[in-house]
Amino acid sequence: KFGRFSQRPSDLFLKLFYGVICTLQHNPLAGCVSPSLIGSTGVIPLTIISTIPDIMYHYYHVIVHAQKEILFATMYWENSESANIISKAFRDLSERAGYENRRVIIKLMMDHPTISNALHIHSIIPPNKWSFYGIP
Repeated sequence: KFGRFSQRPSDLFLKLFYGVICTLQHNPLAGCVSPSLIGSTGVIPLTIISTIPDIMYHYYHVIVHAQKEILFATMYWENSESANIISKAFRDLSERAGYENRRVIIKLMMDHPTISNALHIHSIIPPNKWSFYGIP
């Protein structure tokens, strides 16, 4: 009744899909997209359970294929291999968008504890400090 798939999805996906559809019967606003989109295309909110490098590479591919805008929020950002993967994705997306003569807006929201946060809970990191965090 729900979902149009070009090929049969895995049993695990079908169990997840069924769980989402059942949830929507009780609360249609529970999905991240409209119930009609979930029911007609099989788009469901995504949860990835894996190792951090696998998750970061999944994000890499999602970011590189973005068309218009990215909203990336993280609890904590430190110069690390995970941050390097995301930074590379931002650079590769920028290069790709440049070749295609288009722009993609990237909004990175992160927690970066500093003394100034005691007075101002929101702050903008100036571009000259991005390299400290490994942000391209």
